[in-house]
Amino acid sequence: MNEHSIRVSRLVAVGAVGAIAATAVNAVIYGVGRSAGLMYIVSGAGSPGRVRLVDVITLSLISFAVGIVAAVAASRLRRPRLGLLQPLAAILAVVSTAMDLSLQSAASGATLASMHIVVGLVYVLTLRVVATSPSAATGEAAVGPVRAGVTGEYVAA
Repeated sequence: MNEHSIRVSRLVAVGAVGAIAATAVNAVIYGVGRSAGLMYIVSGAGSPGRVRLVDVITLSLISFAVGIVAAVAASRLRRPRLGLLQPLAAILAVVSTAMDLSLQSAASGATLASMHIVVGLVYVLTLRVVATSPSAATGEAAVGPVRAGVTGEYVAA
């Protein structure tokens, strides 16, 4: 297995964990909002529709998967720079909240908007983990002592 395939495998593995984590947090946010009596009604093409838990789960996973595909595509470039995707992800997360913040219920809109921020934040952290892991530079898993800091002392990985 070459360095690129190891990095892509790590990106997909860490990305899967991040997607599940972000989706779980969003499901909790949705549940707390529903138990507090919030109604998530959005108006789209035609008539208004209710946002269901399955919609939250599906959209959280799909948006995260699109981000991972973008990161894999970026890693195929000559000198992959996953760090360049981090500000873009943060901007997209914030900009995408506009549609939710315009809902009739401010509490519902803010709750749905927070879910966008959760996915964006976890995605940025996922890229950070992959980009800064010892395996990102060497293609090997971090299982032994790792040299750290300016002094070069060894610490457990």
